[in-house]
Amino acid sequence: SMSGEYEKLGMSIPPRHILAEFRSILEQVKDDMKGVKLRIGDESFHTVKVNALLHCYLFRLPVGSFQEELNYVMKHAHTLLNVMFDMSLTKQMYRPAVSCIQLMQMITQAVWINDSPLTQLPYITSEDTKRAAKKKVNTIGQFRRCPEDKKLKIWSELTADKWADINDVASHFPELDIKYSYGVDDETEVREGDVVKVELVLDRAPFDPNRPEPE
Repeated sequence: SMSGEYEKLGMSIPPRHILAEFRSILEQVKDDMKGVKLRIGDESFHTVKVNALLHCYLFRLPVGSFQEELNYVMKHAHTLLNVMFDMSLTKQMYRPAVSCIQLMQMITQAVWINDSPLTQLPYITSEDTKRAAKKKVNTIGQFRRCPEDKKLKIWSELTADKWADINDVASHFPELDIKYSYGVDDETEVREGDVVKVELVLDRAPFDPNRPEPE
Protein backbone atom coordinates (compact mmCIF):
# COMPACT_ATOMS: atom_id res chain seq x y z
CA SER A 1 0.00 0.00 0.00
CA MET A 2 3.03 2.33 0.32
CA SER A 3 4.03 1.84 -3.33
CA GLY A 4 4.55 4.88 -5.54
CA GLU A 5 1.92 3.50 -7.94
CA TYR A 6 -0.72 4.28 -5.31
CA GLU A 7 0.44 7.76 -4.30
CA LYS A 8 -2.04 9.48 -6.63
CA LEU A 9 -4.90 7.99 -4.58
CA GLY A 10 -4.07 10.38 -1.74
CA MET A 11 -2.72 13.43 -3.58
CA SER A 12 -5.75 15.64 -2.94
CA ILE A 13 -8.04 16.14 0.03
CA PRO A 14 -11.50 14.75 -0.91
CA PRO A 15 -14.76 16.71 -0.39
CA ARG A 16 -16.42 16.33 2.99
CA HIS A 17 -19.13 13.94 1.81
CA ILE A 18 -16.56 11.66 0.14
CA LEU A 19 -14.37 11.81 3.23
CA ALA A 20 -17.35 10.89 5.41
CA GLU A 21 -18.05 7.92 3.16
CA PHE A 22 -14.44 6.78 3.44
CA ARG A 23 -14.54 7.09 7.24
CA SER A 24 -17.55 4.76 7.27
CA ILE A 25 -15.65 2.29 5.08
CA LEU A 26 -12.65 2.50 7.37
CA GLU A 27 -14.89 1.90 10.37
CA GLN A 28 -15.86 -1.50 8.95
CA VAL A 29 -12.28 -2.78 8.81
CA LYS A 30 -10.31 -0.69 11.33
CA ASP A 31 -10.17 -3.53 13.88
CA ASP A 32 -8.34 -5.68 11.33
CA MET A 33 -5.91 -2.93 10.30
CA LYS A 34 -4.02 -2.94 13.63
CA GLY A 35 -4.35 0.63 14.82
CA VAL A 36 -4.05 2.44 11.49
CA LYS A 37 -5.02 6.11 11.94
CA LEU A 38 -6.46 8.33 9.23
CA ARG A 39 -4.69 11.68 8.87
CA ILE A 40 -6.12 13.82 6.09
CA GLY A 41 -3.43 15.58 4.07
CA ASP A 42 -0.71 13.41 5.58
CA GLU A 43 1.72 11.64 3.24
CA SER A 44 0.41 8.31 4.52
CA PHE A 45 -3.20 9.04 3.51
CA HIS A 46 -2.97 6.96 0.32
CA THR A 47 -1.44 4.09 2.32
CA VAL A 48 -4.43 4.02 4.67
CA LYS A 49 -6.85 4.23 1.74
CA VAL A 50 -5.24 1.35 -0.18
CA ASN A 51 -5.02 -0.73 3.00
CA ALA A 52 -8.70 -0.16 3.78
CA LEU A 53 -9.82 -0.90 0.21
CA LEU A 54 -7.82 -4.15 0.18
CA HIS A 55 -9.43 -5.21 3.44
CA CYS A 56 -12.89 -4.43 2.06
CA TYR A 57 -12.10 -6.44 -1.06
CA LEU A 58 -11.02 -9.49 0.96
CA PHE A 59 -14.00 -9.17 3.30
CA ARG A 60 -16.24 -8.62 0.26
CA LEU A 61 -17.60 -5.39 1.65
CA PRO A 62 -19.08 -2.67 -0.59
CA VAL A 63 -16.87 0.38 -1.18
CA GLY A 64 -19.44 2.71 -2.75
CA SER A 65 -17.95 5.54 -4.79
CA PHE A 66 -14.44 4.17 -4.17
CA GLN A 67 -15.00 1.24 -6.54
CA GLU A 68 -12.96 2.85 -9.32
CA GLU A 69 -10.04 3.35 -6.95
CA LEU A 70 -10.34 -0.25 -5.76
CA ASN A 71 -10.19 -1.38 -9.39
CA TYR A 72 -7.00 0.65 -9.79
CA VAL A 73 -5.51 -1.01 -6.70
CA MET A 74 -6.38 -4.46 -8.02
CA LYS A 75 -4.94 -3.65 -11.45
CA HIS A 76 -1.46 -3.09 -10.01
CA ALA A 77 -1.52 -5.47 -7.04
CA HIS A 78 -0.15 -8.61 -8.72
CA THR A 79 2.59 -6.70 -10.56
CA LEU A 80 3.82 -5.16 -7.31
CA LEU A 81 3.61 -8.47 -5.45
CA ASN A 82 5.63 -10.19 -8.17
CA VAL A 83 8.36 -7.58 -7.78
CA MET A 84 8.32 -8.00 -3.99
CA PHE A 85 8.48 -11.77 -4.42
CA ASP A 86 11.50 -11.56 -6.74
CA MET A 87 13.28 -9.16 -4.39
CA SER A 88 12.61 -11.43 -1.42
CA LEU A 89 14.06 -14.43 -3.25
CA THR A 90 17.11 -12.43 -4.36
CA LYS A 91 17.81 -11.45 -0.75
CA GLN A 92 17.00 -14.99 0.45
CA MET A 93 14.13 -13.67 2.57
CA TYR A 94 11.91 -16.71 2.27
CA ARG A 95 9.18 -15.87 4.76
CA PRO A 96 8.31 -12.59 3.00
CA ALA A 97 8.41 -14.51 -0.31
CA VAL A 98 5.86 -17.01 1.00
CA SER A 99 3.75 -14.13 2.33
CA CYS A 100 3.73 -12.59 -1.17
CA ILE A 101 2.49 -15.86 -2.65
CA GLN A 102 -0.21 -16.14 -0.01
CA LEU A 103 -1.40 -12.57 -0.62
CA MET A 104 -1.45 -13.20 -4.39
CA GLN A 105 -3.71 -16.19 -3.77
CA MET A 106 -5.92 -14.20 -1.41
CA ILE A 107 -6.35 -11.40 -3.96
CA THR A 108 -7.03 -13.82 -6.82
CA GLN A 109 -9.69 -15.68 -4.84
CA ALA A 110 -10.94 -12.69 -2.81
CA VAL A 111 -10.71 -14.69 0.42
CA TRP A 112 -8.48 -14.67 3.48
CA ILE A 113 -5.83 -17.39 3.61
CA ASN A 114 -7.70 -19.31 6.36
CA ASP A 115 -11.18 -18.93 4.84
CA SER A 116 -13.06 -21.91 3.48
CA PRO A 117 -12.79 -22.34 -0.31
CA LEU A 118 -16.59 -22.43 -0.35
CA THR A 119 -16.72 -18.68 0.34
CA GLN A 120 -15.65 -18.19 -3.29
CA LEU A 121 -19.19 -19.22 -4.24
CA PRO A 122 -21.89 -16.53 -4.33
CA TYR A 123 -24.21 -16.20 -1.30
CA ILE A 124 -22.10 -18.62 0.79
CA THR A 125 -21.09 -17.03 4.11
CA SER A 126 -18.58 -18.12 6.72
CA GLU A 127 -21.47 -19.34 8.88
CA ASP A 128 -22.67 -21.46 5.96
CA THR A 129 -19.25 -23.07 5.65
CA LYS A 130 -19.31 -24.07 9.33
CA ARG A 131 -22.58 -25.92 8.78
CA ALA A 132 -21.18 -27.51 5.64
CA ALA A 133 -18.03 -28.62 7.47
CA LYS A 134 -20.15 -30.57 9.94
CA LYS A 135 -21.49 -32.50 6.92
CA LYS A 136 -17.93 -32.98 5.59
CA VAL A 137 -18.35 -30.55 2.73
CA ASN A 138 -15.19 -28.42 2.88
CA THR A 139 -13.94 -27.97 -0.70
CA ILE A 140 -15.36 -26.99 -4.08
CA GLY A 141 -14.87 -30.58 -5.26
CA GLN A 142 -16.79 -31.96 -2.29
CA PHE A 143 -19.52 -29.38 -2.88
CA ARG A 144 -19.94 -30.40 -6.52
CA ARG A 145 -20.02 -34.11 -5.65
CA CYS A 146 -22.47 -33.55 -2.81
CA PRO A 147 -25.97 -34.95 -3.55
CA GLU A 148 -28.58 -32.28 -4.22
CA ASP A 149 -30.79 -33.33 -1.30
CA LYS A 150 -27.85 -32.98 1.09
CA LYS A 151 -27.04 -29.50 -0.25
CA LEU A 152 -30.67 -28.43 0.22
CA LYS A 153 -30.56 -29.53 3.86
CA ILE A 154 -27.37 -27.53 4.51
CA TRP A 155 -28.51 -24.42 2.61
CA SER A 156 -32.28 -24.65 2.93
CA GLU A 157 -32.77 -20.87 2.80
CA LEU A 158 -31.41 -20.40 -0.74
CA THR A 159 -33.79 -19.75 -3.61
CA ALA A 160 -33.77 -21.51 -6.98
CA ASP A 161 -32.25 -18.43 -8.64
CA LYS A 162 -29.42 -18.33 -6.11
CA TRP A 163 -28.76 -22.03 -6.60
CA ALA A 164 -28.51 -21.44 -10.33
CA ASP A 165 -25.86 -18.77 -9.73
CA ILE A 166 -23.94 -20.96 -7.29
CA ASN A 167 -23.91 -23.99 -9.56
CA ASP A 168 -22.86 -21.86 -12.53
CA VAL A 169 -19.85 -20.48 -10.65
CA ALA A 170 -18.93 -23.88 -9.21
CA SER A 171 -18.98 -25.43 -12.69
CA HIS A 172 -16.11 -23.18 -13.80
CA PHE A 173 -13.65 -24.52 -11.22
CA PRO A 174 -11.20 -27.00 -12.83
CA GLU A 175 -9.85 -30.21 -11.34
CA LEU A 176 -6.19 -29.81 -10.40
CA ASP A 177 -3.73 -32.58 -9.61
CA ILE A 178 -0.26 -31.69 -8.34
CA LYS A 179 2.57 -34.21 -8.32
CA TYR A 180 6.08 -33.39 -7.22
CA SER A 181 9.43 -35.01 -6.64
CA TYR A 182 12.79 -33.77 -5.43
CA GLY A 183 16.30 -35.09 -5.14
CA VAL A 184 19.96 -34.65 -5.99
CA ASP A 185 21.32 -35.93 -9.30
CA ASP A 186 23.30 -39.16 -8.93
CA GLU A 187 22.65 -39.30 -5.17
CA THR A 188 20.10 -41.11 -3.04
CA GLU A 189 20.09 -38.65 -0.11
CA VAL A 190 19.86 -34.90 0.33
CA ARG A 191 22.60 -33.32 2.42
CA GLU A 192 23.38 -29.78 3.48
CA GLY A 193 24.91 -27.82 0.63
CA ASP A 194 23.46 -30.07 -2.09
CA VAL A 195 21.75 -28.58 -5.14
CA VAL A 196 18.24 -30.02 -4.96
CA LYS A 197 16.23 -30.51 -8.13
CA VAL A 198 12.46 -30.12 -7.71
CA GLU A 199 10.03 -31.32 -10.39
CA LEU A 200 6.41 -30.21 -10.27
CA VAL A 201 3.65 -31.49 -12.55
CA LEU A 202 0.34 -29.64 -12.56
CA ASP A 203 -2.52 -31.40 -14.34
CA ARG A 204 -5.67 -29.43 -15.13
CA ALA A 205 -8.67 -31.49 -16.17
CA PRO A 206 -12.44 -30.94 -16.59
CA PHE A 207 -14.60 -31.74 -13.58
CA ASP A 208 -15.53 -35.40 -13.24
CA PRO A 209 -18.28 -36.06 -10.64
CA ASN A 210 -17.18 -39.70 -10.32
CA ARG A 211 -13.55 -38.84 -9.64
CA PRO A 212 -12.57 -39.38 -5.96
CA GLU A 213 -11.63 -36.35 -3.89
CA PRO A 214 -7.82 -35.95 -3.65
CA GLU A 215 -6.22 -36.87 -0.33
